[in-house]
Amino acid sequence: MLNLYPVPIDAIAWCIGATVLWIFTLKCYLNYRVTRNPLLPKYMMIASTLGASCLLFGLPSLLTHDNHTLFYTNYIGDVFVQICMMGQIWLAWFIGWKKFVPLWVVLVPTIVFSCVILFFEYHTSSVYWSSSPYVVVYNDAKSILWMKSILYILISWPLGYFFIRLGLAQQSRLARIKSIMTGLMFIFISGAAIYTNLFNHGSDNFNSAVQNFIVFSVFLLITIWPRKRQAALANQPTLH
Repeated sequence: MLNLYPVPIDAIAWCIGATVLWIFTLKCYLNYRVTRNPLLPKYMMIASTLGASCLLFGLPSLLTHDNHTLFYTNYIGDVFVQICMMGQIWLAWFIGWKKFVPLWVVLVPTIVFSCVILFFEYHTSSVYWSSSPYVVVYNDAKSILWMKSILYILISWPLGYFFIRLGLAQQSRLARIKSIMTGLMFIFISGAAIYTNLFNHGSDNFNSAVQNFIVFSVFLLITIWPRKRQAALANQPTLH
């Protein structure tokens, strides 16, 4: 029998985050059919894989308290996070490094580094369901948390910088704002993940879970808020 009460607040937050990311993926797909903006397939890869990871972090803990099951679903979620990092390195190469190095030069070392993280995580990490407060606690070794943080710094922060630089070159005011906000989003979200890794041992506490719930809920409202289709299509950031 499913035990849906009480539920961990972080699980609800992750499920809302998955909904936001998959709605965003669908919107990118529909826009790409019209605009053929080369950035949109990269957005779709990043958003869809991160959405899958959010769902795996959240939904299983709404359905079971079995630590063994939660470990595997969380681990598969982390696999999707690493795939998302491949999408980010692809995007960072496309808008920032394309003129200087081939894609494989930045992609292959990232894949190797991600595989090392996943290998050690599988053999050293654990997950358990906490009832005081109601959150799912993930235990990763400090070395893994540091490696994840280094990966975020080396990929997400340059990507954020490239989007900010791209935004400053846009002629449309709305496109400029959207590109700069996208860059800041990559920097702030990765920064929050780094903070969680280094200061919260890689796991949400009750306060951070509530904060995630509020942030994801606000993003959900923004995502589903009706807007004029043509205005959205006309103001996608583009490369010159």
